[in-house]
Amino acid sequence: MIVTADTSFLVSLYGVDINTPAARTWMAANAEPILLTGALRFETENALRLACFRGRISSAELEQALAEIESDIIQGILISAPLASDMHWEECRRISAAQTLATGSRAFDITHVAAAVVLKAGVFLSFDGRQRLLAGLMGISVAP
Repeated sequence: MIVTADTSFLVSLYGVDINTPAARTWMAANAEPILLTGALRFETENALRLACFRGRISSAELEQALAEIESDIIQGILISAPLASDMHWEECRRISAAQTLATGSRAFDITHVAAAVVLKAGVFLSFDGRQRLLAGLMGISVAP
């Protein structure tokens, strides 16, 4: 099964927030690796840095989280998933045209769901309500 995620899931997994226990429980119960696009990695790392800037995590916690992401890439828990840019952006445009007026989806949120569609994901990991809704509308199972 192909598993993808959004930033809310990965920030909860590697940082500490209200959803961290659920993210870690899901990971412990599921052996499937998570496909990591360049956009997802960028947004996750930036969100962690922003959390540090805002004082939600310490600089030591930031460095630990970034090191854990790198370690999980090396261990194959996260697998780099390059996307054909034109195909990805076309899917983003298609989803936007079909769903944004009904769901209020933001552009960067659509990029993660479109990546899941292009990568043929069976599961999309998210704590974000709009992304969960959008992924479900695209026929992708949502967890945790």
